Amino acid sequence: MPNKITLNAVMTTLATPDAAQSGVDFIGRPEGWGLERRRQYAAENYHKPSDKIQDDWDMSGAVQDCELYLLVGYRVANAEQTPEWKPGAEFKAKRDAMLHSLPNRH
Repeated sequence: MPNKITLNAVMTTLATPDAAQSGVDFIGRPEGWGLERRRQYAAENYHKPSDKIQDDWDMSGAVQDCELYLLVGYRVANAEQTPEWKPGAEFKAKRDAMLHSLPNRH
């Protein structure tokens, strides 16, 4: 039997406070280098005309993130079981009501 995939598990992982600090550790750079670069960019470039992708940015981490999202989406789309909200999740009642309102789903 395949593992049950829940939307809460994915969304909780993406919405944790640690996610706001993700992407600041760099191989070959001292601790704190990435966080300082982020702070510097936010202070000097964020929401300004210079707020754009720079030629010297290493986007390999973003590529890995996209590969992960694609893999999760692929596995969810091809799973034998539809993902479900955990009992008590704020969106479960709305989803259940929507599914019950569909023809031939009662």
